[in-house]
Amino acid sequence: AALASRSNFYGWVLRGEALYQALQRFGVPIARDEQALARSCCFESFPHGITVALSPEIEVKAALKLEQRSALLERFGLALDGLSSIDWIDAAVCALAAQRIAKGAAAAIYGEPEGGLLVLPGRTRHTAVSTE
Repeated sequence: AALASRSNFYGWVLRGEALYQALQRFGVPIARDEQALARSCCFESFPHGITVALSPEIEVKAALKLEQRSALLERFGLALDGLSSIDWIDAAVCALAAQRIAKGAAAAIYGEPEGGLLVLPGRTRHTAVSTE
């Protein structure tokens, strides 16, 4: 944490940790198992993985992230108004995935309970997959 606080490069990690802590104070737990997704919880995800999962018809490339993620949002009927940077677009992509999973869409789960789960849209509902 000390090293991370000396560089803005890790700012998003520190803000994410602060958000997790704030949500826990309001009774929203961090997902530690696949059953957690059946109720309100917070979990980690990432926009590139979401774009790959929700865009199987294209080759997703990091160099085209702005264009491809914007197109993904538009395909799901979301307006890009006010999304003035890739960070806002990425946040909207993650919110789209979280909303779909909360409504019962399939999810792929990676990680271990003690470290938290990485959740992406998937082919089957709540498929636990170890990263080891």
